[in-house]
Amino acid sequence: MKVLSIIGVGPGISLAVARRFAREGFAVALISRNRIKLEGYIRDLKADGIEAAAFQYDSSDSASLETALKQIEQQLGPTTVLHYNAASLHNGSLEQETADSLIADFRVNTANVVAAVNAVRGKMVSGEGGILLTGGGLAYMTATDYLSLTLGKAATVTLANLLNKTLKPAGIFVGTVTVSGSVHPTAQKHTPDNIAEEFWKLYSDRSTVEVRF
Repeated sequence: MKVLSIIGVGPGISLAVARRFAREGFAVALISRNRIKLEGYIRDLKADGIEAAAFQYDSSDSASLETALKQIEQQLGPTTVLHYNAASLHNGSLEQETADSLIADFRVNTANVVAAVNAVRGKMVSGEGGILLTGGGLAYMTATDYLSLTLGKAATVTLANLLNKTLKPAGIFVGTVTVSGSVHPTAQKHTPDNIAEEFWKLYSDRSTVEVRF
């Protein structure tokens, strides 16, 4: 069974990605902090005939993330595709941020990606394994009111390239969709479904590390 594990779940991009990959035969594992919301998302997916399961973790604790990924392997099987969608989303200027706040955000935005990848890559199948990262247009902006998030999204692009170069010899693809617009179901371009389609094309083509959308 092919398994899509999504870290950081909300009603937008992540659920749309879950549905898009489910159409290709993937079972879906949702990993997030809020158990009540997770259970609601799982009910919605199962109502659509999608095999799905929920797993809880603390975004500030890489050990709990690794535990959740091990539980997924035990319940559904090894992760085929990992989608990292978690982010510490808040504004904050130079005057508002501190070294400690930046480090805490970096753990969620970047460092835990590495922890998650190391937890699943060993059992990924060459030619099928994939790591997908949700990026953002802030990576290419000097958004002084979003200092930490801008740093995080810039790191996402660099990390995707580093991981892809490292894991490509093992047949594991790594890529990111850089979302450069407000995401909304009624948006002209940046709907969750359109973004999910970009993720599917990125994974299935396995030729381009970054898509700016």
